[in-house]
Amino acid sequence: LDNIPLPYLQFLAIGNSDLRRATLLFLTLRINRLLREVISEVLLDRLKSLDRSLDSNTIAAFFDLKCEQENVISQWSKSTYQKVCSNTILILVRSGLLIPGNERKTYEIQAMPIPIQLKQQLKNDGLELYLKLMLN
Repeated sequence: LDNIPLPYLQFLAIGNSDLRRATLLFLTLRINRLLREVISEVLLDRLKSLDRSLDSNTIAAFFDLKCEQENVISQWSKSTYQKVCSNTILILVRSGLLIPGNERKTYEIQAMPIPIQLKQQLKNDGLELYLKLMLN
């Protein structure tokens, strides 16, 4: 908590549920490079091609590619690899960026409305690039 600027802590402490959820996503994105890359390389690419559908195999394919590209990831155990994949999907669902579909392990990409307080704070702090990653 020491590394979180005061305005964001206040959003978490006294904000409504939408503000807290968006703030948590921002704070997670700040420290989780793989999550930023999943959003940038998978979700945003899908949206650019006007395809809002996604399944867990697409996320797994992303991690397979990262495994080939990055030595650290290639050294993960199978259980670590699976846990990171499932936790990434869980973060995306809980943040509201993915909505579970009717079929198992299918999702719809959902743009996230960012509360004005958070949006303005990110702009004031020069962190607007996170708004794109939050699908705003």
